[in-house]
This record gives sequence, C-alpha cells and structure tokens, in this order.
Amino acid sequence: MSYSRRWLNEDEQVVVDLLPHWDQLLPAASMLMFSVAVLVSTVLALPHAPIAVGYLLVAFTCVAALRFLVVYLRWRSTRIILTSSRFSYRQGILARRSLDIVLARLNDVSFAQSIADRLLGSGKLYLETGGEKGSYAFAHIRHPASLQSIIYEQIDELKKQTTGEGVHATTGPLRITDSIPDQIAKLDRLRQLGIITEEEFASKKHQLLDRL
Repeated sequence: MSYSRRWLNEDEQVVVDLLPHWDQLLPAASMLMFSVAVLVSTVLALPHAPIAVGYLLVAFTCVAALRFLVVYLRWRSTRIILTSSRFSYRQGILARRSLDIVLARLNDVSFAQSIADRLLGSGKLYLETGGEKGSYAFAHIRHPASLQSIIYEQIDELKKQTTGEGVHATTGPLRITDSIPDQIAKLDRLRQLGIITEEEFASKKHQLLDRL
C-alpha cells in the first residue's frame, strides 16, 4: 500500500514512508511455529494416538495460522509516514484508521528502546503536542533515533520557511543548501530506515563525494 498523492497538500512532499518493524509479527509467528512443531512431533512420536488428539492439534494450528494472517495483514496495511509538514499513522485495508499530527504543533519527539529493541533496530516513538491529547506513542518503529532526527530536521525547515530564513530548493530530506557531509549523513539515516538500499546509498554517496 503506497501513500496516495490525493492525501498530500499542495507543495507537500513525502519524506519517509515506512512499514512498522517486522518484530510486530514475532508473537504470532512464534505461536504458529510452535503449533506446527507440536503437530509434527506428535504425529512422528505417537503415530497411534487417538484421532481426537490429531483433530485438536490441527485445529490449534489452524487458529494459530489464522491469527498470524490477521496480524500480517494489519502489519502490511500500516504506514508510518512523514511529510514535509506532518506525521501520519495510517492503518487498515477495509476499515481505515488514521492520525495526522502537524509538525508545527510538535513540542517534543523522543524514543525508547529495550536491549532487545536495540538488537533488532526497533523501538517506540513518542510525540508530544500542545493539543488536547498532548502525547502520542507509536510502537514497532524502525530505527526510531534516525526517524527522530529526520522529524527534527523537517521541523527546523518549517521554522526557516516561516521566518523567511534562507531559500531552499525543496522541502524533502535533502536540500541543496546542506553541506555534502550533511547530505551523506541524511542519506545514511534513510539507508538505516530502509528507505533506500545499500546500492542506492553507495551510488548517491559517490556522486556527492565527486563534487568535493
């Protein structure tokens, strides 16, 4: 599912468009693998077990498979989107749920990672606004530190545009007014988030270094 242009305002650009981290699938995937392992082990170890036992294990495996399918579809239909003016969280294929937070209203962006999260490259992102709700938490975010940095960069860019400081060619993640090392650093964060591939990062980095 891609981000439709009809959701964008005039001159608004998509900076980051991500799926949640795959660790969201781990509990359902683990249950499915466990149920399959129990079913296969029982069939091999107890070939003469009562047929009712076999039916029960097959039913348990089917329930685990159905649960994994539901979680997978929910994961695939969820997008974490950062544009040049807002942060969007969209979920659902048939029944849609969405949340848009205007970057100009953000007071603070923070993240939290457990040891396991750091090993997997996942974490929680926290956004605080001056609105009535005030605080929002988003789990299963890919490389939250990098996303936090990119959000702050977009907020700074909005402030510059509002105060009229400087002239910028684009409102995207890379601007011609950025120094070459800054552009490479931003490209590296996009690579870490999975927005660009290793090959794309290496190619763009080489092009930038050639301009030095």
